[in-house]
Amino acid sequence: MKIKAKLLLNFGLILGLMGVMGGVALLGQRQATDVTRELYQTEVTGLTQLAQTRYRLALVRTAAAVVVNQKGEAAQATVDQGHKDESQVLEALEKYKALSLSKDARENVETLEKAVALYLPAKEITYQLSLKGQYDAARENMVT
Repeated sequence: MKIKAKLLLNFGLILGLMGVMGGVALLGQRQATDVTRELYQTEVTGLTQLAQTRYRLALVRTAAAVVVNQKGEAAQATVDQGHKDESQVLEALEKYKALSLSKDARENVETLEKAVALYLPAKEITYQLSLKGQYDAARENMVT
């Protein structure tokens, strides 16, 4: 074989190897991007939804604490805002549950759902007692 043919053959082999290496690198990069995207969508977005749920639930609790000291239109406005926050709590919780969650995250969601299911009806009683002017009963309900 002539030197020219050997050089062309070696050059072709090197180009082929470089093509294979580039393909493997692109495939690895794509897989890394997919994993990063999935991590972002499940963990970061999930934590944002969970933080929003907790924040809105704190606003609902605050509304229940405030309404027992208000009368008339101010009390009704607080109750209305509490209901808006409550719907946002439930919406954020549903968005969080729609993500593909780990086992631990699913257990945390179940615990949070149980707490929400217990708290929201009791909060509603506090609202109604306050709106009826039964402030002592509303305060008692709020703390128990």
